[in-house]
Amino acid sequence: MDTDRQVYLGLWTNWSRGSAVMGATLTTTREQGNFLIAITAFFVPFVASRFWRIFAILMHQCYSTSDSRETIYHQRQIWQASSLRKSLRRVKYSLLGTIAKPLEDSFYEGEDLASASASFTYWGIFIQKLSSYARQCYTDDSSGFLECSKLVTSAITTAVKDYDAPCPFKTSICRRNSSNLRLDTGHLNSNDVFGLNSPKADTFTLRYVLQCSPLSTEGRTENIAISGRNFTTYNYGPMVDRKRIITNFTYKVPDIATHSRYFTMFNGSISGANFDPDPALVRSDGDVSLLFLSGNGVIFEAPIDDDWYRATAKLYNATYAGQEPRPEYHPEEAASPLGCLEQFQLCRDPALGQCGNLGGIFDSISSAAPVFNWTDWDSTPSRPISKTKLGSLFVWIYLMQFNSAISLTGIADSLGPASLASQTFVGQGYIDSIENNQWQLDVTQW
Repeated sequence: MDTDRQVYLGLWTNWSRGSAVMGATLTTTREQGNFLIAITAFFVPFVASRFWRIFAILMHQCYSTSDSRETIYHQRQIWQASSLRKSLRRVKYSLLGTIAKPLEDSFYEGEDLASASASFTYWGIFIQKLSSYARQCYTDDSSGFLECSKLVTSAITTAVKDYDAPCPFKTSICRRNSSNLRLDTGHLNSNDVFGLNSPKADTFTLRYVLQCSPLSTEGRTENIAISGRNFTTYNYGPMVDRKRIITNFTYKVPDIATHSRYFTMFNGSISGANFDPDPALVRSDGDVSLLFLSGNGVIFEAPIDDDWYRATAKLYNATYAGQEPRPEYHPEEAASPLGCLEQFQLCRDPALGQCGNLGGIFDSISSAAPVFNWTDWDSTPSRPISKTKLGSLFVWIYLMQFNSAISLTGIADSLGPASLASQTFVGQGYIDSIENNQWQLDVTQW
């Protein structure tokens, strides 16, 4: 969410309070809010000061009678009633005359927001903002940051963080069959987490599961020369463009930047792809991304046995003035591949089993459509405006998923090395010390 955009002004219902009556809310500008507070501060004491007259007319109504009474009695009753009614009319007209204009302005104030640009520049800036927000608000001591209070939920807690997960692909392609990563958000409610503000019957949940594992490079590398330069290629499937093979390898890097490759699934078949994956990587129930980590000349002052960094190759013994020579290290290979499986699930009510399948982005939406009373016709460009709230809700979900450039590979490509949590330990081309499961911390930060 872009927190710099203007909030809605006017009357709306805050459904988190349970009903339209309890949730009735007016959002206005600071200036008009101060004006309303001033009017209210005047109105309440004014009415309180007339409480006796209000009480008097109530008593008049209760005790008046059509029976004969003395002349003085009837004169006193008529005077009190007419005096009170005139006073109430003056209050009614004067207050409504001053309040109506500010309220009317608040309903229509504000400019129409232009639709977000889909350009790379827009998304690059947007992802930079997200990165700054995450660094401020997804830390243990984030309570002191004022920026973290802008959204309805400052940080989304991950329900499952398994740092000893099995290989999400065929075991032959993973570097290990255990010590891998599995993150699961659980079912995130559209009201409580995303702040979409709908009645309970019109809410939904979104679940995201990410599994990653460093990949084995054995038998998948080759040293080649191109235009007088030496490269190492990595083969996990050829690069393709509209099913036309561009190269017979997945990625190349100058031998001794983070780069990504991906493909998505739909109905058990590969749909969107920029490489034709090795069968060992194919999962029909999720979308797969490959991310390659290159050392780019960074020197490690201690050996790092992390399965993705793999900085255990001794470079030389460095000598510093007044100190004993000490060894320095660099990665074992020019690049190191990481495979990730992304899965999504949409539900109306997970407690009642009203869910689509846990799968890739296309399959998750397609399988959830019947749950939201949505058909294939609704997804066509000529679709009519949905006649149901659930149909409109699903259109929102559909557009949110397909129009978003915020993805695992999008983050890595846009931020590059800055996306890595290990960057906080880099200085002047050196890394002093990182954790032996640093790659898991990097992916968790994504």
